[in-house]
Amino acid sequence: MLLHKKGSITLSTIAKALPMSKSTALKTMTTLDALNVVEMDEVLVGVYSTKQITLREEFNWLFSEEFYKLRQGFNPVDTSEYDAVEEVEDNDKKTIFIKCFQELEENSQDRTVSGNDLRWKLISTGKFYQSDALHFVQEMMKVGEIQVVPDRFDVYRRNEQV
Repeated sequence: MLLHKKGSITLSTIAKALPMSKSTALKTMTTLDALNVVEMDEVLVGVYSTKQITLREEFNWLFSEEFYKLRQGFNPVDTSEYDAVEEVEDNDKKTIFIKCFQELEENSQDRTVSGNDLRWKLISTGKFYQSDALHFVQEMMKVGEIQVVPDRFDVYRRNEQV
């Protein structure tokens, strides 16, 4: 998969393309990093923060014409159906997030949204797990879409500067 993705691949892409959970994929990525085969970094995909591994420079020979000829086109895993899925999925989640936030905001007298209500509304769409919903709220704060209402616990409003 690293060869097909030109040397870099994210956690979500691995978990979707191979029959494994994200935790198993992360363990595998961590092992490859510990073996100095790859470098692991935190990257932003859309508005979502995720782990990404990149093949270390000393393994660039894997992209050489000579190695390509030796492989004779062999590809152990067909990942073609997952190539564009990750970016689209994150954009879909952002659209869903904004729609859910707006619905809750419109039903609020002071235009604020309870974090608990927001997370449950996201989960009820079927596109978010509980941990995804919590993480996505945090990511939307990081990118400045929403902000915490001062002096109120777990209450948000849209960031007016966006």
